Amino acid sequence: VNQMEVSDVTKLEEPLRTHFKMQVPRYAEVLPGTLRFFPFGAGRSFSQVMAALPERKHDIVFPGVWKNTLQFRYPLPDGFSPEQLPGPTTLDSAFGSVKLTTAVVDGALTCDVMMTMTSARISTKDYAAFRTWLLNVDEAFSRKLTVRKVGAQTAEWVQ
Repeated sequence: VNQMEVSDVTKLEEPLRTHFKMQVPRYAEVLPGTLRFFPFGAGRSFSQVMAALPERKHDIVFPGVWKNTLQFRYPLPDGFSPEQLPGPTTLDSAFGSVKLTTAVVDGALTCDVMMTMTSARISTKDYAAFRTWLLNVDEAFSRKLTVRKVGAQTAEWVQ
């Protein structure tokens, strides 16, 4: 972490805001003229944290509702651009919503997330739908994005 800023935590009526800059060595898969990475950050697993069991005998009660807004900004290396930007993704449910967007702004890939949890209690009858929604959220977060040096040949990915 190169820089870290946190809003005034004594102002309880205002949302907590954090801003940080960091460098992550080997964040992307690298091939000649190509970088491939998770644009919304790796390791998102809402289903494992919030709905790990295949079924429940009791309701889930969370401490409250919440809203997280995240922005990831990746300065692109000179001459690189995304192969294809995914279109906006919106996943609405009775439990909350997620919106993911990507754009290139001033030579940087910008990836925005807005996730809102609107239900603090998930009943056992709604649990399967809740878990399905979270699995879809995990899938949306787990898409990789490829950036390529302009003029570089398409590479074959070895699985």
